[in-house]
Amino acid sequence: ISKGSFYQYFEDKTDLYKHIIQRIIEKKMNYITPVMANPFEHRFIDVVREMNLSGIRFAKENPKFTDIGNFLLKDIKKPFYKEIISDNQGQAHDVYAMLLRHAIARGEVREDIDVEFTARIIFKMSSEVILEEIDLDSDKWMENVIELLNKFMTLIENAISKK
Repeated sequence: ISKGSFYQYFEDKTDLYKHIIQRIIEKKMNYITPVMANPFEHRFIDVVREMNLSGIRFAKENPKFTDIGNFLLKDIKKPFYKEIISDNQGQAHDVYAMLLRHAIARGEVREDIDVEFTARIIFKMSSEVILEEIDLDSDKWMENVIELLNKFMTLIENAISKK
């Protein structure tokens, strides 16, 4: 579209980037599995694993969206980065915190953990593990990511589960 028409649809580049990220998120929601649709019926660690596996499947089946998302979100120096990240991290954090509280109430997770901190760490670390390993040009990237995800989930489970 022409530069003049651009401003009929978007306020600025940040608005465009937000729109693109929102479209990616909407498409990614199609990857919700039964585990994620009924998270309180499953163990916390299984729900988190499934959330990440659905993200991996999305990345494999939507390489263009994955490239765009990675491009927009990898450069923390971009002015819109914090705004977009904080919007989406806040939502993800709230989901992880809610799931953790439920797991604590069920006796599945230790009561002495800091829920807010743990939710933040799980989200950031799982995102980082996955983003670092996605290599759409490699045939084996998905296997490598799943292996790392399984190691990460074991680490988290050992750290927060009741013994």
